[in-house]
Amino acid sequence: MCENVECRYVMVSGGRDIRKAEIWGGGERESLVLVQCLRCQHEFRERVL
Repeated sequence: MCENVECRYVMVSGGRDIRKAEIWGGGERESLVLVQCLRCQHEFRERVL
């Protein structure tokens, strides 16, 4: 990894259902994001709320 901070982010899975969260509350499941370095093209996945 090159320590570059310029990355591309792509949502791989969306665990959120905003309509349900508004009605029932909660709905804070994790989503998976693909992160790709724009300099060296290294890819990794991160979990986000």
